[in-house]
Amino acid sequence: MAKLLLAPVQWGLDIFHKSTFIRYVFSGGTAAAIEVILANVLVAYVNVYYISAHIFAMTIAFVVRFLLQKYVTFEDKDETHATRQFAYYTILYFASLCATTALVYFFVEKLRLHYLPSQIASILLVASGCFFIYRL
Repeated sequence: MAKLLLAPVQWGLDIFHKSTFIRYVFSGGTAAAIEVILANVLVAYVNVYYISAHIFAMTIAFVVRFLLQKYVTFEDKDETHATRQFAYYTILYFASLCATTALVYFFVEKLRLHYLPSQIASILLVASGCFFIYRL
């Protein structure tokens, strides 16, 4: 009976281990959740300007995202190139920070959308493009 109940869990784990895309979504989703929650706590409860909160939260999530992408998504256990990978990832981070911040600003200031959906939409748009770059 226990084996029957654990079969769906094992099936899910098998898919997780076999699919880089599923692991990418998991890793990116985890970091994005940290980013969204942290930024919104800063805006709603600490009264931090939304762009400043976004930049701070994205920076914290950047470290989480790098570690998850390296070790979970791409299962890269090789430490010999970690410093170089982090440097490349940092360059991509600054590019995605600029793109995401510009999109958040555009959605909030020009389209008059609320900060939260603007942040989520910006993260999804930029993350979609970054998947292919991160594979390199």
